[in-house]
Amino acid sequence: MNKKLLITLIVVLLIGGVFIVVRKCRKEKIAVTSESCFAIENGKIIKYDTICGKELNIPSQISNEAVKEIGSNVFKDKELTKVVIPEGVETIGTHAFSGNNIEYLSLPSTLKNIGPYSFMNNKLTKIDIPEAVTNIGFGAFNNNLVKSKDDAFIYMRGAKEILVSYAGADKDVVIPSNVTELYLYSLSGCELTSIKLNDGLERIYTNALANNKLTKIVIPSSVTVLGENALLGNPLEEIIVKGKTNVDALEAFANDEALKTLIKYE
Repeated sequence: MNKKLLITLIVVLLIGGVFIVVRKCRKEKIAVTSESCFAIENGKIIKYDTICGKELNIPSQISNEAVKEIGSNVFKDKELTKVVIPEGVETIGTHAFSGNNIEYLSLPSTLKNIGPYSFMNNKLTKIDIPEAVTNIGFGAFNNNLVKSKDDAFIYMRGAKEILVSYAGADKDVVIPSNVTELYLYSLSGCELTSIKLNDGLERIYTNALANNKLTKIVIPSSVTVLGENALLGNPLEEIIVKGKTNVDALEAFANDEALKTLIKYE
C-alpha cells in the first residue's frame, strides 16, 4: 500500500475514534467520580472538565488528596443542573457555581464559608444551609427561584438584621421588618420589579439594589446610609424620600445630580 495513503488512513481512523468517544461521553450520563474530571491543588479544586456531565457529584478525594475547598469560578457557567458537595469541604469560593441551571444542591455539614456570588443565577427552589456555616458572602444566592418568602432572605450568620442575599422567585419584594441593613450587593442582579423598604431600615450599602428593574423606590426616614451605586442600573423614574432625610449626606446622591432630579419629598 502507498505509504502516503497508509498515513492518511491512520490519521482518519484516529480522528474517527476520538469523535466516537467524545460523542459517546456527551450522549451518555456519566457518573462524575473520575479523577480525570478534576484538577486539585493543596486540597482545592481548581479545574473541572465539562465533558464529565451536568449532574455533579464531587468525590471526597481526588488523586488521593482530600477535597477541602472549591476554588473561585471553577464551576461557573458550566450548565450544571445538580450539585452534591462531599463531606470534608469547608470553603466554597467566589462565583464557584454561579451562572448554571442548578435545581438541586446538597451542602456538607462540614461547610464553614460560602463565598460571594457562589450560587448566584441558578434555579434553586430550596436552600438548606448547614449549621456549621459561619460566613455567607454577599450575593451568594442572588437570583434563584426559592418560593418560600422566609427562606428567600439570607442573613449574615449571627445577625438576622443584616441581609446578605435574596434567593427568591418573587420579583416584587417586601423587606422584612427585622432588617436594619442591606449589605453589599445583597439584592443586586435579582431582576426585581418593585421593592418596599421597611421602616427601621438604617443602612443600604454599595450596590445593594443595583442592576434590577426598579422604576420607583421609597427611602424610609430611618435610612442614614445609602451607599455609592446602591441604585445603579435601574430604570428609575421616581425616588420618594420620607421625612427630613439629609439627601446630601447619602452617598448615592452626593455626586449624582441626575438621580437627584428624580427625588420627591414626603
